[in-house]
Amino acid sequence: MKTKILHIKFQSLEEFRTEGRNAIKTHKTSIQKEDELFFSSVVLFERFFTPQKYRLLALIRALQPNSIYQLAQFADRDFANVSRDCYALEAVGFINLTTYRDGDREIKKPELIFDYNKIEVHIPERVHLDFRLAKIA
Repeated sequence: MKTKILHIKFQSLEEFRTEGRNAIKTHKTSIQKEDELFFSSVVLFERFFTPQKYRLLALIRALQPNSIYQLAQFADRDFANVSRDCYALEAVGFINLTTYRDGDREIKKPELIFDYNKIEVHIPERVHLDFRLAKIA
């Protein structure tokens, strides 16, 4: 089985705007590769990604739950907390919550957007310097 990697990268808002303007000028349809997600800072990434969210991604990939409720059962966590994490993962672009009906009930099925089995986080060199300087101060 070939390893499919999702790359997490960091880009400031200004870098994103510049890249967007250049894409418009050159008529590009996308400025982001299919296998990349961007965060504006390492701090935001660290705040966003909890061990619980990583585990949910792994469970979605491995067990392909039919609903957020079933995912909560697989994770042995409270439904409300899993639901909140799923909506956050959807907002960032990791999963889709596909809606389907079961009688009168509307059910949200969590599905990975990317067909990946590995996540690589690319931390810019300048971040390492920032952390060292913060420790010294």
